[in-house]
Amino acid sequence: MPSHEMIHSRILADSQQRAASILALLREMQLDEPVRADGMSAVDWGICKAVNFFEQAIRMAGFWSDFHGIASGGRDWISAYVGWSLGCCDMSGPEDLQRAASLLLSDRYPSGAWGYRPGLPSDMDSTSWATLFLQQTRQEWDAQATVD
Repeated sequence: MPSHEMIHSRILADSQQRAASILALLREMQLDEPVRADGMSAVDWGICKAVNFFEQAIRMAGFWSDFHGIASGGRDWISAYVGWSLGCCDMSGPEDLQRAASLLLSDRYPSGAWGYRPGLPSDMDSTSWATLFLQQTRQEWDAQATVD
């Protein structure tokens, strides 16, 4: 059984790898900074910057992804989760959400489900988020059909 120090060391190394991956991605993206309106609260400004980041990311890559270097990064589940979240707050343009929904439909597995990213097994978490997001965007698709 691994010692507490070994477990802590592994967790720390994983966290450092994830942080380095995120920082590298942000440097590559060279995002445009949104303009802060006079009197905007710090919370509203943070939300505005986050939505701006997600909008630019979808326009650059066509999808959202998470930790690069960890199983090559997730794509489908995070696109579904981010898309659903942005749709709930009604702060993102419908064209960005439709772009992500179209990607999800094109990545659907033959079983009719989704996974962490293409090439990995399907899972319930990814499929649930994809289903919620597709219903929210009113994208036309058959939830019970398998893909041929």
